[in-house]
Amino acid sequence: MSNRIREIRLAHGMTLVEVSQKISQFLGSKISPDLLGKYERGDRKPNFAVMGTLSGIFGVPISYLDGTKTIEDIVKDGAIDELKKKKFYFSAPKDKYGITATELNNYIDDAFNKPLIQLLLSDQATKEPSLKETTLNDRVETAVHEIVGDVFIHTETDNFSIPGLLSYFYSSVDQLDNEIDLEDLTDITAQQKNNICEIRPEIGSILKNAKKEIINLAKDKNYIYYERDFDRFCFKKGKQNK
Repeated sequence: MSNRIREIRLAHGMTLVEVSQKISQFLGSKISPDLLGKYERGDRKPNFAVMGTLSGIFGVPISYLDGTKTIEDIVKDGAIDELKKKKFYFSAPKDKYGITATELNNYIDDAFNKPLIQLLLSDQATKEPSLKETTLNDRVETAVHEIVGDVFIHTETDNFSIPGLLSYFYSSVDQLDNEIDLEDLTDITAQQKNNICEIRPEIGSILKNAKKEIINLAKDKNYIYYERDFDRFCFKKGKQNK
């Protein structure tokens, strides 16, 4: 823990005096440079309020700052937490299109190793113009979001199977078809509402035709459309065309 705090402070180009002043300012109570030095050496253990303040000053996760977790652990744990919040039942039975915890971890590992995620969490990140002003906390949050999205694409498409892809595209179009609800749009002007009303019927017709075309494509591939119920996919293998 002592090395982690010191290294991060030095990486930010800050002195003990500067950091102690910032901590005192945020907490409203004095933290001397000498006490901060003891925290860095591990002679004293900072309380949660001090650690939270240091996390805010440096823009790094507390669990990384105190040395209990690596960035990889933090990102992967964050991705799993987000998937659970979204009621992602990765332990569902295989015949209900569930995936095992091992499969989920494999998906997360694959996503974690992609160039974008590796860049976000590397020392090179702040040298990129688009990431220059971001903190490690910002980049961890982005990495978690990207990994969750990648896992959802794999699982919603049954790892890019034909019925999974058909269901994914159909569901995406169906979502677009129901996305604009004027009753839910309370913060728009009358003109904006009129603009939506003007093209909504045509857009709705295009989307409905798109769904029909996906169903026709499924038939050509010998898959049959089913209304979604508890199954994850709404396309299943049908009888072979004669």
